[in-house]
Amino acid sequence: MKFIITESQVDVMKKYMKDMLDRESDDWSVAGFAFRELMITTESGRTLFSYTTNNDNYGEISDILFISPEIIDMVEGFLPLMDEYYIAEWFSQKYKRRVDEVRIKDEE
Repeated sequence: MKFIITESQVDVMKKYMKDMLDRESDDWSVAGFAFRELMITTESGRTLFSYTTNNDNYGEISDILFISPEIIDMVEGFLPLMDEYYIAEWFSQKYKRRVDEVRIKDEE
């Protein structure tokens, strides 16, 4: 069975996802480093996000957000096809950072 989800339904689900991330983020620690870099961790020290700037892209600066699979698991119930760029959109608004590229962190 195939379900069709309208754009307005996706917007509602994204709002719920963003509200949940806003509530959860109250307990996270944010550490800033030189040149706009950030690391966001839980109280137990697990890294949820890391944000870095890379200038290896033919001399252009690229801002990269690494997202922990834990965050993906946390929000995947809100959207049938969770897109990490929805999370990056929330991150950009919350932490006032531009995100050019998103990567899921390897937990090995």
